[in-house]
Amino acid sequence: MVGGILAGLNTQVTLSSVTIADNESLIAIAGGLGADDNASVVVEDSVIKNNNASIEGGGIYNLSDLVLRNTKIFGNQAGSQGGGIYNETIGTVTLFTTKVTKNIAGDAGGGIYNEAGGTVNLNTATGTVVVKNRPDNCSGDVPGCAG
Repeated sequence: MVGGILAGLNTQVTLSSVTIADNESLIAIAGGLGADDNASVVVEDSVIKNNNASIEGGGIYNLSDLVLRNTKIFGNQAGSQGGGIYNETIGTVTLFTTKVTKNIAGDAGGGIYNEAGGTVNLNTATGTVVVKNRPDNCSGDVPGCAG
């Protein structure tokens, strides 16, 4: 199911100064990082790049509480939605000083795909940007994202 790292059910994980790269999930979701239900995940000073999911969440697939700080998410691909980040209905993703660029989705949410009910906080005042993703930067309710 997950190509790279899975933060399992009810876990707390902090990843600092890591590179999650070149992973592939051929039959499902979460090419690079998967955050399972009720997990608490912090990724800081890191890079998530060139990961691939056949369906959703090329870089990250989130069902939990995920915080990204000073992290670069680029070059990831998803066959359907969420090339960079896919956020489920129960997920919350908060980005500080994070760049989501040059990710690709087959259908929508090249940069970020947010399911109805999910929460994405971009914190653009900290320097967070979501740009140059295809076919669009964001899909779903992502305040502060220029489609």
